[in-house]
Amino acid sequence: MTTRPALVVRLLLLLLVLALVTVAVGGARPASGAQDEARGLVQAYLDRSPASALAVAVVDDGTVEVSGYGQDEQGADVDGGTRFRIASLSKSFTAAVVMRLAGRGELDLDAPLTATLPEFTMADDRAGRITLRMLLAHTSGLGDGSTRDLGQPGWTDPEVLLADLREETLGSDPGTRHVYSNTGYALAAVAVERATGHPFDAVLQAELLGPLGMRATTSVPDCAGEVEGVGTGHTAVFGRVVPFPEPHDTCLGSGGMVSTADDLARWARFQAGDGRAPGGERLLSPEDLRELHTAQPGTEGVGGYGLGWSFAEQDGFGFLEHDGAMVTWTSHLSIVRAPDGRPTGDAAVVLADTVGAPGPLARALAADAAGGTGTLPDQSLIRPATVSAVLMVLVVLAGAVGLVRSRSWPDRRHRVASRVAGLLGPAALGALCVVLPNLLARYAYGSPMGVPTAWSWGAGLLPEPVLLIALTGLTALLVLLARLVSLTGAPRARTNGPIRLRGSTRSVP
Repeated sequence: MTTRPALVVRLLLLLLVLALVTVAVGGARPASGAQDEARGLVQAYLDRSPASALAVAVVDDGTVEVSGYGQDEQGADVDGGTRFRIASLSKSFTAAVVMRLAGRGELDLDAPLTATLPEFTMADDRAGRITLRMLLAHTSGLGDGSTRDLGQPGWTDPEVLLADLREETLGSDPGTRHVYSNTGYALAAVAVERATGHPFDAVLQAELLGPLGMRATTSVPDCAGEVEGVGTGHTAVFGRVVPFPEPHDTCLGSGGMVSTADDLARWARFQAGDGRAPGGERLLSPEDLRELHTAQPGTEGVGGYGLGWSFAEQDGFGFLEHDGAMVTWTSHLSIVRAPDGRPTGDAAVVLADTVGAPGPLARALAADAAGGTGTLPDQSLIRPATVSAVLMVLVVLAGAVGLVRSRSWPDRRHRVASRVAGLLGPAALGALCVVLPNLLARYAYGSPMGVPTAWSWGAGLLPEPVLLIALTGLTALLVLLARLVSLTGAPRARTNGPIRLRGSTRSVP
């Protein structure tokens, strides 16, 4: 039988336990509540940017929570081990492996690139001042306009890259201006291969991926290179996700990595550490790791850019981050920065097999992990798909009117000049539509791009506007053909010379 004092003691202990539990729960959001918030953010993103497969990893003070949405090409549910192409997020790995080799004295960040690549020359004397640091900070003066036709996998052979650059010039003095350059990262990868005597992917595996336990991560030099477990990318047309083949392009060092949410969570935790791998092996000194995360000279115009890392702000937090965007695959890794600029243990990675812009989602999830309130920016009420749909309707209506009126068009165009103009108008519009994606690509990327390649890239990145262009061109062609057919049965066009009318002379106006 329990005595009264013993019962009182037990009751007091029970109350103490309940009080401690209450304090613990009241001091932080319940796990289920935080997960519900994360799911709500992801669903809000998917409502705006649908995806066939999407994986999310949230790192909360070192603890990782992974969730998957949709299915991969084999029909398996997406999880932390599903492989995605991560595009330009690969640059953070290229910069890290260069820094690791520099820490061992095998590379020098601030020596001329020609010290490692003596065969690197350009039709510009300033190229001799380019360093690895400038390549990694995008301040070398190289853009992507000094490259071969996009869409061609020619750079899988480094000799082709070096040969192409011999005829090119720089866009600015080395070290003075930030201009994003995949070409620069390709050169950095070639320098790694020259310094080590091994393929770039093998160096990544030995120096970083293996020690960090990132066993599902690999790298290929061609953006569309085959990788086990990686299927076809997707695009979204009027909200419907459709498969779309990734065009060939050079991704050596700049965007050819394939990874998983699990592995990239490991990468995020490494950034917030002291440069050691989980097993204790030192991969980078704390100083070298800090240098990767520090804005480099010449990048002030873009708000700063480190070595393979960019910076952003959202929801009251600063972020160390990098995005990745191919024609059909997208990725984003955001790590919350402490007040002194150092990365913390709170981060989020978003991977999708469909074109999109997951940066705001990654930042919102990371802000949530850091104890803030993550939000997605309000989306404009006017969307490209909506505008394109309205314009398509107008094009169809205009085309229908043009086709109907084509039957009587020759009767209204008696003069030769008028008929020629009536034919040249739709012909010129159709020709413009054929080359318009090429002109837009040259403007956006600063690079030459063949017409077929430009249409392929445009159809993946901006399918609705490209469909509008195609519909406009097709409509112009149909109107042109209809007018030509009408002309075959029309009376011969009249000239501007005088004609006789009841014995008087009168000029046709």
